[in-house]
Amino acid sequence: MDNPLAALVQKIEELLEKGDEAAIRRLLAEEHPGDIAEILGFVGDEEEKCRLFRLTPETERPEILSHVDDATLTVLLARLSDHEISRAIDELPTDDAADIVGRLPEEDASRVLALLEEEDQENLQKLLEYPEESAGGIMESEFVAVPEHVTVEEAVAALRKREAEVEQVHNVYLVDDAGRLTGILPLWRVAIAMPGTRLDRLAERDVVGVPAQMDQEEVAAVVMRYDLPEVPVVDDAGRLIGRITVDDVLDVVEEEATEDISLMAGTGDEEIHETSPFRISMIRLPWLLIGLCGGIGSAFLMSRFEGELRRILALAFFVPVITAMGGNVGMQCSSIVVRALALGEMEAYRIARRLAREFSIAILNGFILGGILSLVAYLWHGAWVLGVIVGLSMFASILVAATTGTLFPMVFRRLGLDPALATGPFVTTSNDVINLLIYFVVAEFLMRRF
Repeated sequence: MDNPLAALVQKIEELLEKGDEAAIRRLLAEEHPGDIAEILGFVGDEEEKCRLFRLTPETERPEILSHVDDATLTVLLARLSDHEISRAIDELPTDDAADIVGRLPEEDASRVLALLEEEDQENLQKLLEYPEESAGGIMESEFVAVPEHVTVEEAVAALRKREAEVEQVHNVYLVDDAGRLTGILPLWRVAIAMPGTRLDRLAERDVVGVPAQMDQEEVAAVVMRYDLPEVPVVDDAGRLIGRITVDDVLDVVEEEATEDISLMAGTGDEEIHETSPFRISMIRLPWLLIGLCGGIGSAFLMSRFEGELRRILALAFFVPVITAMGGNVGMQCSSIVVRALALGEMEAYRIARRLAREFSIAILNGFILGGILSLVAYLWHGAWVLGVIVGLSMFASILVAATTGTLFPMVFRRLGLDPALATGPFVTTSNDVINLLIYFVVAEFLMRRF
C-alpha cells in the first residue's frame, strides 16, 4: 500500500475511534472505489469493515464490492441483505456479479438470484457452471456481436443500443447465423469506415479466441503473447459466448503470482488479508509440520550413520553446507521452471532441452563448488579422504537437486497440482533428506576403502 493510502487508512481509523461518521463520509466521497476497496482490506476488524462500508456512497458500493479482496468480500456479504446484494450485482458486469454470487452460500445465492430479472438469472447461472479459474469462470457475457453481412452503419446502431450494458468496448465481433465467431473488427476501424461498407470486407479473420474450459493462467498467457485488449470466449461448437477484458487478465496475473509466492513461502494467499493470529497459524502450520517431519527424518538418518560420524567427527561440520547448497540449487531450478510454466514457455518438446540445459549447468557448478569445498576441507583438517568425501557429495547433491528442481514442477503440473508447490517446504525438505543420504552413503563407501 502506498504512502497516501496508508495515511488515509490511519486517518479513517482515527475518525472511526472518534465516531465522526460525517467526516468519514466526506473523505470517502472523494476517493475512487478501487481505493476504498483497498482501504476496507486494511481497516480494523470485521465490524469496522462493515461500518465503514455503510458510510461509502451508495452509488459506488457495487464497484467497491467488485474490487475488495476475497476475505473482505465474504465479511461484507455476510452482513448485507439479499436485496442489497441483488441491487449491487444488477449494476455490475456479469463476470463481477458471478464472482460475488459464487461467494454466497448456496441458499443465499438462490434467494439473491430470485430477485433478479429472468435474463440476468440465466446469464449468471451459465457463468457459475464453469470452473472458477477457467475462461468461462472469469468471462463476462456482455459484448457487441453482429451478423457478418451488416454494414458499418448498422454496427454503430448496435453499439449505441448496447451502450448502457457493455463497458470497455474494444471490438465488434462478427458471427454467422449459428452464432459462431467468424471475425473481429477493432472499434477504431468501425469509427473511421464509410457508413455503407460491409463489415465482412473489413474484418480480421485470424481471430484469437479461447475455449471456455481453458485455465485462466493459460488465458493470461494468450493475452500477453498477442497483446490483446480483450479475448473472445467460445464454446465447444465455436459459438461466441463471452469475452475477457484486460482488467480481468491483470486480476488473474496478480492472483496467480500471489498464489505462487505464497506456496513458495510455505503458506497460503488467504493469509494476506487475514487478521486472526489463530487462523494465520492454522494456515502456516501444515507446511511447518512438513518441515518438522523432514527435520526428524534427517536426524534419524544421521543416527543411522553414527559410526562414520564417530570415526571422522568433522563430517558433521559439513552437513549444513551440503544441505544448504543442494536446497539453493533446487530452488533456483524450480523457480525458473515454475516461471516458464506460468508463462506458457514450457511446451512438451522443450522439456528434454530444459533438462539437458539444467544438467549441464549443474555439472559445471557442482565441479566448481565441489572442488572449492574439497580444498577447504583438506586444508582445514589435513585429511584428503575428508576432502574427497565432501567434494563428491557436493557434486552429487547439486546434480540431484538440479534434476529434482527441474522435474518436480513438471510432474506437479502433469498431476494437476500447482507447480509452485515444487519450491515450497515439501520439496525443500525432501531435498535436504536426499542430500544427507548422498553425503553419508559417499562417506561410508570411501571410508571403508581408505
